[in-house]
Amino acid sequence: MPARASLPLAFADAVQREHITWFWLAELQLLSGTVRLAGLDFDVEWGGQTWVGARGLGSIAPIEETPNAITGLQLALAGVTEAHIANVLGEPIQGRPVIIRLAVLDATTEPPSLAVDPNVWQGLLDVQRFNEAGATVTVNAENRLVEWDRPRLLRYSDADHRRLWPGDGFFRLAAAMAEREIIIFSKEALARRV
Repeated sequence: MPARASLPLAFADAVQREHITWFWLAELQLLSGTVRLAGLDFDVEWGGQTWVGARGLGSIAPIEETPNAITGLQLALAGVTEAHIANVLGEPIQGRPVIIRLAVLDATTEPPSLAVDPNVWQGLLDVQRFNEAGATVTVNAENRLVEWDRPRLLRYSDADHRRLWPGDGFFRLAAAMAEREIIIFSKEALARRV
């Protein structure tokens, strides 16, 4: 199996084993804290963090990729309580990062080995919907490649520059210089010096 250049060697080796379990790791970086879910029945440790088992409760809709479109994905979590819904409604999630990873667990080794591909899907959370009858919350996420199609409203002005770097006054004189007439190496410039 040829591996792509950025595929970790440990993951490429783990994929070729006979008795493995595939599952996803979803990381939602919310303002109130990072939520880490695993597509297993039990919690798993990876990267120094505990990923909560959400199999049967959490799901990721299949991603349909087309050559001319950038597609997002849909995350669903069932069995949520009214307290969870109140917490989600109280927090702005739009634009928050989400990372989906693919993991392989080999339970035939002692201790069980875990290999993770960290480069599967990255995006931004978008819209959330609640289904009270089924006690589910569904969140859409946009692929981060969508950012390439959005216009950048950044100007070469002092205000925009200071928004990014408050202490840097590089463009502070740009507005004054925009309308100024500058004559270089002319008779008028030489006459003014004398």
